[in-house]
Amino acid sequence: MGVYHMPQRPDPRIWQEPDMRPAVAERDITRLYRLLQTHGYTQQHIAALTGQSQPEVSAIIHGRQVQAYDVIARIIDGLGAPRGMAGLSYTTSHSPQPPRPAIEHAARSCRLP
Repeated sequence: MGVYHMPQRPDPRIWQEPDMRPAVAERDITRLYRLLQTHGYTQQHIAALTGQSQPEVSAIIHGRQVQAYDVIARIIDGLGAPRGMAGLSYTTSHSPQPPRPAIEHAARSCRLP
């Protein structure tokens, strides 16, 4: 029985390459995955890093759009790309909560007479 090893994330310098930067900044996951393939990453490797299945990665490579914030965040985090480069927040929560005073103010302003 073989031992499974988690694949290595791309070298952080890859995100500074001229073709990679716009793909991340525009959150163009199709282009990002295709570029990773030119650097030797297989669909299985990408899937393991991003928590997706190989068929999902294949569908994205063949044009399926990824628009959900939480999926994009999981992909960016899994690949080790800088969140800020993709326009994502650096918080631990993917759905930021407004500060408590803002919630209380909104509740007061919504009361009926």
